[in-house]
Amino acid sequence: MKRALALLGLVVVWACSFPDYNTGNGSGPGGSSSAGTSAEGGAGAGAGSGGGTPTAPSCKDGERNGDETGIDCGMAACSKPCPPGQGCDADPDCDGGKCQDKICRAESCSDGLQNNTETDKDCGGDQGCARCMAGKLCGATSDCDGGRCTNGQCQAPSCKDQLQNGAETDIDCGGGSCDPCEPGGACDTLDDCDNVLCTKGKCQPAACDDNLLNQDETDHDCGGSCAPCADTLKCKVAADCLSGVCPKTLRCAADTCSDKMQDGDESAVDCGGSCAKKCDVLQACGVGADCQSTRCASQRCVPLTATGTALSPANWSATAPTLSTSATNYAFDGLQGTNWISGSDQVPGMAFVLDMKTDQVVFSIEMDCNDNSDPNPENTDLAESLNVSFGEDPSFTGVTPVIMNRTITAHETITFTEPQVGRYIKFSLAFGKSRWWRIDEIRVKQ
Repeated sequence: MKRALALLGLVVVWACSFPDYNTGNGSGPGGSSSAGTSAEGGAGAGAGSGGGTPTAPSCKDGERNGDETGIDCGMAACSKPCPPGQGCDADPDCDGGKCQDKICRAESCSDGLQNNTETDKDCGGDQGCARCMAGKLCGATSDCDGGRCTNGQCQAPSCKDQLQNGAETDIDCGGGSCDPCEPGGACDTLDDCDNVLCTKGKCQPAACDDNLLNQDETDHDCGGSCAPCADTLKCKVAADCLSGVCPKTLRCAADTCSDKMQDGDESAVDCGGSCAKKCDVLQACGVGADCQSTRCASQRCVPLTATGTALSPANWSATAPTLSTSATNYAFDGLQGTNWISGSDQVPGMAFVLDMKTDQVVFSIEMDCNDNSDPNPENTDLAESLNVSFGEDPSFTGVTPVIMNRTITAHETITFTEPQVGRYIKFSLAFGKSRWWRIDEIRVKQ
């Protein structure tokens, strides 16, 4: 019984040891309370309306309430993104950053978003993100990983983009995928350079001692503009060889004057140059020393002096204006009783072309026209004015006459300052007149 009474006393003491907080209309022993809550029934100062009217949530009350995802932010409630560290439901709730685990994370180069100054997701810009790969958006070439920024898009590196990218060792060259670099370009290995040495990271100028076949060399470090090549090395012309002999094999060979080939410094086959044998008349020469006669004219060996001997016209032929009714050989048959005549009036360019069948050396030409019908040449069949040319073919292409506008007499001798060489001789009129052109005899002399 005593224990029960003791327990009851403890309950009474506990119940009386706390203030009496009342909510609602505020009516209590001490009168009305405007706050709606009174301690120990004390007198209230207000009308006793209880807790009053609750304040509506807003985006400026400094609290997270309503549909806000963070304090006074969140796109659904406030149309305002939240700063890093605040709550969020999705990325749009965050100011530039990313919503992760319902918390806005700060902008970064790995948040999977295009933000800050990035030109595409997590790349480009000036905040230290990686450069953008080909196909990504860009604002400048510096935003791109190697390629150029064209029309707002990063391009793949190429060998024509005027940038050093990819494996290139210099701008658009080297690296194996592009053309090798010119001298002066950067390099890592010999293959990065255009057939020149790579020394101290630079492609060197081509040289005659780089142990490479470059420049105009015909073999390694010889031929062309370098020193001549030794025997058996490759060549293109005689000057490429130390021996002066570059035969058809295009390999330098030892000099010989008896190999039945024009090689070394020979001016013709096995003669001239340093050979003991000198070249005969009409063989090729460069200087008089190449010739037995010691005289070289028109790059042919010729007699030292004129002999005055008339060349035999046997087998010779000629072409002349088609209106002529006389045979062309009458002009060189050795007979004064025959002649060739044009059959039409003389006009500039009218020509009589003599074919001697082989190349001949000519010191002088004699021409006869036995028309003495009038003392005035204008009234005779003499050529009005004559040009004389020598050629290797009857077209005389590119040939300049050696005699021009020569006035012709009835018995004319034309002596050349230098001996002339050729198979064909062309006599052409420089001027015309109203008379036919007549030739009684032509004598070609050596």
